[in-house]
Amino acid sequence: MRFTTFSVAGCFMIGLAFCAWWFADGPVETLHQAAAQDAVQDAHPQVAADRTDPFENQQAVHDQHEADLAVTASEEQNTKETEAKLAEFIDVDFFDEPIRGVAEFLKDNADLQIHFKQACLEKIEQPITMAFRSIRISMLLDIALHEHNLDYVVQDGIVFISTAEEIAATPEIRIYDCSDLVRIDENRIDNRSARPKSKRGNEDSGMQKMEEMMKRGKAGSGVSEMEDMMRMMAGGGSGGVPAVSKQEMQYNDLVKLVKTTIEPDSWSDVGGTGSVSLFQGMMVINNSAKVHRHTAALLEKIRRAKNLTR
Repeated sequence: MRFTTFSVAGCFMIGLAFCAWWFADGPVETLHQAAAQDAVQDAHPQVAADRTDPFENQQAVHDQHEADLAVTASEEQNTKETEAKLAEFIDVDFFDEPIRGVAEFLKDNADLQIHFKQACLEKIEQPITMAFRSIRISMLLDIALHEHNLDYVVQDGIVFISTAEEIAATPEIRIYDCSDLVRIDENRIDNRSARPKSKRGNEDSGMQKMEEMMKRGKAGSGVSEMEDMMRMMAGGGSGGVPAVSKQEMQYNDLVKLVKTTIEPDSWSDVGGTGSVSLFQGMMVINNSAKVHRHTAALLEKIRRAKNLTR
């Protein structure tokens, strides 16, 4: 086989071209790029996560949301079951029984899960003497723990016992449906007179006032009078005082009742940390476990007094 000068030169050029590709755009560069991407992912995992398929991210968020809802529903169900057990009645007869012994008694006879937190361990050996026939278990706990400045809270179906200060320092949010306690009435009330006034009557009064203003030539200058007139025609009160419905007034009265009868010093408007808000017929309270227990009991008493059943 003979190699000419041109053949050797051609082979030489092909070799140079292959070397150039190898070191510039070939496997070496590809390996370098892969190594660089791995280094970025290790150093910045969030950046790598952001480059994933957005639809996969949305599905992951949705799945996590569904999982959180399932956990919340399970916790609420466990708490309701435990609170139902606490509402049952039991006979007790303790003489110099330590608090720990009372808890063991309730574990065995009321099927309760009870856990003592670290802050109260030095007090659980304090003796308790009491004898009751048919006492509500929640009341039994209140009496036994209050004597030693202890309290309890139900979380995920477990009764946690600790110092009253620690329990009060960990508030929780609960929602109470109070729509059955408030009479639905859409009539409007002027806050200044607290007398019901129909919307038609407001319209008539507004028209009469407009006619009087036009007769006096003040239809364009009497701004405050015009505002009062428009407010009356819209169904509101006059004099800058907003009108509220009877239903709203009853909700406000209910909130005032809760604040004045249950731990009055615990609410934010008097220097405490508790709060209460109204939302579509529901009362949303953020306060201690003790306040929630007494609030639920108060609402139940009101329902019984009004012959309401849920």
